[in-house]
Amino acid sequence: MEKIKYHTHPGTKTHKEKKQEDSISHGHLLGLAGIVFALTVLSLIISGLSWKNIESISSFDQCVRDGFPVLKSSPASCQTPDGRVFAQQIPGLNENIRQLSENK
Repeated sequence: MEKIKYHTHPGTKTHKEKKQEDSISHGHLLGLAGIVFALTVLSLIISGLSWKNIESISSFDQCVRDGFPVLKSSPASCQTPDGRVFAQQIPGLNENIRQLSENK
């Protein structure tokens, strides 16, 4: 028995070719979703570790060393992402401010 050949227009894809393309694009999509998921988990882990570092900051110098913004004030102060503010300790000046506030 002879196989019947169907004539298709140039550029027309067979059912098998279309199915192959679909499976390839699904594979790429799943791979991309896996990469996005892995990067999300990694960033959450890193941010959790850095949050622990933020909680350990207890001075102006540590705050500046860790790269947090220094506010324009007198004396200068540094603010952590969790909202804590640390004032720069200036020998003599801080003592004078404390004495002035006690004398009021």
